[in-house]
Amino acid sequence: MDLGTKLITLRKQHQLTQSQLADQIHVSRKTISNWENQRSTPDLDSLNLLCELYQVPLDYFAANHPNPTQPVVKSNRWHRWGLAGSYGANLLLVALSIYNLFAVGPSHLYFVTPMMVFNFCIFFVLHPHNGSQLKQNHFAIVTISLVVFTFSMLAELGIILEVQQMNLTLGNCFGLLIHGVTLAVGFIIMLFLWKN
Repeated sequence: MDLGTKLITLRKQHQLTQSQLADQIHVSRKTISNWENQRSTPDLDSLNLLCELYQVPLDYFAANHPNPTQPVVKSNRWHRWGLAGSYGANLLLVALSIYNLFAVGPSHLYFVTPMMVFNFCIFFVLHPHNGSQLKQNHFAIVTISLVVFTFSMLAELGIILEVQQMNLTLGNCFGLLIHGVTLAVGFIIMLFLWKN
């Protein structure tokens, strides 16, 4: 199978138009058309973006790739279950983290933030990396992150200073910062990174 046919096959398997693909890898639609009709070939950077998008190894585009009809590496059942479990845990931990913003006294859950960090590690190891998905939504991601982080910091500061009448220490500030960041990352995973 020649390179143009492989590119067409992958694009159709992922249900993308030439324009959608062009937007995702930051080239023109005409460039995609030229690659597929073999009037030109993608450079190495473009091939790497295609590999990342389609989840195929770089050597898939080589002429002697052993299995040209099955380019997409299917994840096994345990991987899918692990990813789904990690995503579910993220939803639960985001809910607990929001509850934690308003919990006062002994009901404050100190384990939520470390559990979120641990779950992020699992999620990002299991999640197929797709940088184009993040690049495509970068404005929304930055906006949501800042809103969630700011809301988290203000809510926690209000509870510490007004309700609990505590002094604000360096440890409290660090805890607030980490909690705000983890809550923002949890929202980003929840809204932008769930793909099965």
